[in-house]
Amino acid sequence: EEGARFQSRADAREAVVPVDFVVPPSTSLVAITGPNTGGKTASLKALGLALLMARAGLHISAGGDESEPLRVPWTRRVLADLGDAQSLNLDGGLSTFSAHLVRLQRILRASDEERDGNHGVVVLLDEPGGGTDPAEGAALAAAVLRASQTRSLLAVATSHYEEVKALAESGLAGAANAAVEFDAETLRPTYRLLWGEFGQSNAISIAAGLGLAPELVEAAEKRWRRQQRAAAAATGDTSFDDADDIQELADALERERETQERRAVEASLALDRAEDLHAEVVERGARLLDLRTRLAMEAAETRAREGMEEALALIDLVDAREELDEVVRGLMPPGWTLDERGDAVPAEEGEGMEDGPGWRSRRRWTPTVGETVVVRQLGGAEAEVVEIDGADVTVRLGGLVTRTPLAGVSPTSKF
Repeated sequence: EEGARFQSRADAREAVVPVDFVVPPSTSLVAITGPNTGGKTASLKALGLALLMARAGLHISAGGDESEPLRVPWTRRVLADLGDAQSLNLDGGLSTFSAHLVRLQRILRASDEERDGNHGVVVLLDEPGGGTDPAEGAALAAAVLRASQTRSLLAVATSHYEEVKALAESGLAGAANAAVEFDAETLRPTYRLLWGEFGQSNAISIAAGLGLAPELVEAAEKRWRRQQRAAAAATGDTSFDDADDIQELADALERERETQERRAVEASLALDRAEDLHAEVVERGARLLDLRTRLAMEAAETRAREGMEEALALIDLVDAREELDEVVRGLMPPGWTLDERGDAVPAEEGEGMEDGPGWRSRRRWTPTVGETVVVRQLGGAEAEVVEIDGADVTVRLGGLVTRTPLAGVSPTSKF
């Protein structure tokens, strides 16, 4: 596990996974394939280190017994292109692809110098042709490996290219495949080297195991399947049969079902919120209508009360006016009287005496319904007669209707 520390060499020995390099004598080219982080480059480095240690006469970290003794071939040179040699120098800087290409040229020249000898050269190449267009890089890698095979005792290369994997399958003499093992259940490499097999890169599974976002992994998986299906259809390969399409369709339908269920729940929640909002609006509207009704009723009551107060005040004023007129008449000098409007005017002959002819002539006048008369009770205002009931008369002044004694009204013109 990450962060683990070994307490002893025995603990470390149990955690080490051995790599078996069993190369048949007739094999001169080995292509190691398999997933990222599966141990391809580590295997290549272990082989190169063992060859150099044996060449130097050192004990190598490898096992063997009497029945199957360990044998390491003698090599005059080990030529390797491992890792990245990118340079950022402003003058003559090299890109990843350019740096690897320079190394490959040097390796081919060095191995070509040994061609006249006993081919005691081992070439180790880590993913040749990388850093450029995959199709062109694959073609370049295949060409370089073929050239290295003819110039060396053994050429070993790691690669993800299908063209490199196909070298041994195409019947190329001396070519063999090996693959680092990958556990599909745990999605983790086992670091074991399996001979005679070629492995898939499993880049998407490795990415998922390393914690890449699930939605990105799913999108990459779908795109990769479409590409593989299109390539299979172009070559007539039936390995991607209808079962893949059915499974992909089933997965898509399941995702769509989950999406629709989620949307249905969201729509239900939105409907509940809308209904609550509608109920709140109705309640507020009812409260507002009730408030407006109360305000209108209060305003009407206020106007009625004010009108009543004005009418009562007017009636009080009329009563006071009649009393005042009686007092004024008693104080006026002989020959003067009050007209219908309450103004002092010279009295006509006999006016002001109960038995005078003027009084009788005035009392013989009787108003008719619809006639305009002067009403002393209303301060001498002119009003319309609407009803006559014996000694009382009902008059209307604008919107005010009141009863007054018949004696309290007079015509608008004198007789």
